[in-house]
Amino acid sequence: MVITLQQILIGVGLGFASMVDLANGVNVAVLAQIYTITITLLFLAMNGHLVAFEVFIESFRTLPIGLEGLGQAGVWQLAHRISWMFVSAMLMALPAVTAVLIVSISFGVMTRAAPQMNIFALGFPIGLVLTIAILILDVRTADLLAIAEEPTVPAMEHVLWTLGWSFFLLSCATIIIAVIDVPFQIYDHQKKLKMTMQDVPTADVVITSPTHYAVALKYDQNNMGAPMVVAKGGDELAFKIMEIARENKVEILRTPPLARAVYHNSDIGQEIPDGLYMAIAQVLAYVFQLRQFRKGHADKLTMPNFPIPSDLRRDT
Repeated sequence: MVITLQQILIGVGLGFASMVDLANGVNVAVLAQIYTITITLLFLAMNGHLVAFEVFIESFRTLPIGLEGLGQAGVWQLAHRISWMFVSAMLMALPAVTAVLIVSISFGVMTRAAPQMNIFALGFPIGLVLTIAILILDVRTADLLAIAEEPTVPAMEHVLWTLGWSFFLLSCATIIIAVIDVPFQIYDHQKKLKMTMQDVPTADVVITSPTHYAVALKYDQNNMGAPMVVAKGGDELAFKIMEIARENKVEILRTPPLARAVYHNSDIGQEIPDGLYMAIAQVLAYVFQLRQFRKGHADKLTMPNFPIPSDLRRDT
C-alpha cells in the first residue's frame, strides 16, 4: 500500500511534501504516510489485528516449524506470494503514473513552446483529476468486465450506477481542487500585481504594444549583466503599468513588435534573452538621447527600427 501510494503521489506531483520515516529510515510522501495511518486505524478498528493473530496461530498447525514442514514447493509458493505483493502495488500505480506521464510530456512540450506559461499551476489540477479518473476505472475494471455477462436491463442499471458514482467522485475531486486552487490563484495574482506595481517606478523605460502589452525594463551596468524585466502585463495590467510609469516620469516607448518579443520570451525578475540585447541596447540609447533632446542638448531624434531575431518574434 505504501509503495502504491508513493508511486501515485510522485506521479501526480504531491510527492514534493515528504517526511522522514524514522522506523524505516527513508523519505516518504506526507500524504502517503497519512493514508497509511488512516488505513492502519481502520484495520485496528475492524479487529483486523485479532484476525491476523488467529491466522498466525493457525499457520503453525497447518505448516509445522522447519523447512520439512513447508517443503520446497511451499518455499517457492511463499516467494511467489511476496513477489506478487510488490507486483500488485506497481500494477495499481501503473495506470495513474502512465496517465500523469503523458500529461507531463504534453506540458513539457508546451513549456518549450510557451515559456511564460505557469505549467505547474495548469498541469497539477489536470494531472490530479486525470489520475483520479484512471484510478476509478482501474478499481471498477472487474465490474465493468462483468457487465458483459449480465442481462440487458441489469447491465444498463449497472452501467448507469457505475457512471453516476464515477461522475460524483470526479466532481468531488474537482470541487476540492477548486476550493484549494481558486483562493491560491487570487492570492498569487494579488501578490504579483503588488510586486509589479512597486517595481515600475524604478524602471528605465516601459516598452508597449499599447492595446495589449507593457514591459518595464531596468539596467544597472554596475550590478546587472543585461537589462532585466522588472514588470510586465497584458490588457488591463498593461494600462496600469503605463499609468504608473507616467506618474513617475518613466519613459514609455511604443514598440509593438519588440514589446511582444520581450513579453513572450522573458519573465519578471529575469534578464532579457541574448537575441534581444541589441534591440534593448538601442532602446536604452534612444531613451538617453531623448532626455538630452528635451533638455536642449541634442538634435531632433528619429526612433530606430529595433532588430528582432525571427525565432523571438511574436505576431500576437
